Amino acid sequence: KTVSGSQPNDVDNNDILCDYAYAVATACDAEVGIVGFGGTGILTAGVGSVPALPTTYNSIFSGVTRSFSGPAPDLVIYNEGTNDSASITAAFTGVVNAIRTAAPSSKHLLLIPFNGAHAAESFSFCSWSGSPYCTSCDTTGWFDGADSSDGLHPYGYAHLGSIAPKLFP
Repeated sequence: KTVSGSQPNDVDNNDILCDYAYAVATACDAEVGIVGFGGTGILTAGVGSVPALPTTYNSIFSGVTRSFSGPAPDLVIYNEGTNDSASITAAFTGVVNAIRTAAPSSKHLLLIPFNGAHAAESFSFCSWSGSPYCTSCDTTGWFDGADSSDGLHPYGYAHLGSIAPKLFP
C-alpha cells in the first residue's frame, strides 16, 4: 500500500489498490471494508490525531460509525501491532470481543504483523479466547524488509506480488 516513502508518516503516498487486502477481496469477488489509518496501532494514535484501534475500529471516519450488521461480515482480518511497543493483549481482546459481539457469526483471522511484533500475544489470544471462529496466521517470510522504506510497511508491489498470494489459500 505504500507507493513511496518520501517522508515520515506520509499517508499521501498510500494507495488501497496496491494493498494485499484489496487484492484478496478482488480475487475472491468479495465485498470488502478496509480500515486503515496511517501510523495507528492497537495502543498507538496515528497520523492526523487518529486515535488508537479501540476507539476507531467502529468508525468509518470521525463522527461516522461503522455497522457490523446488515450484512454482518463473514470474515474479519486483523493486521495489527506493527506500530505498538507495549503489550497489546488487553486492548486487542477488547476490540475482537466487541466485533464478535456485534457480528457473532463472523470468523476472525489475526495476522501476525509482518515484522513479527507481538507474535506470542497474537498466537495465544486465539487459543484462550475460546472461540472456534478465531485463528492466528503466521506471516513469517511473507515480506522482505528491503521492500519497504522503513523495514516495516511494505511497498505496494510487495503487497501484490508477495503478500496477497500467500493469503489467498
